[in-house]
Amino acid sequence: MSEFGDEILSRGSIEFVESSILDTIIPLASDLDIEEALSGSVERLDEGNDSPLAAIPQRHALFFGKLSNLPL
Repeated sequence: MSEFGDEILSRGSIEFVESSILDTIIPLASDLDIEEALSGSVERLDEGNDSPLAAIPQRHALFFGKLSNLPL
């Protein structure tokens, strides 16, 4: 690619990154079917929701670690 073509590609990539939004959730259901949960998400966006993930019930915290039984 020419230097000019590379510059256009880089500018397009930067614009894409700057306009992108990363959204994360911790779903309440451990066995969430993400395809089913997101079906109809475009309609929900049309109703004024900011994110297609807004309708998925979420946990308030997620803990990582090892569970062990401690003698009391």
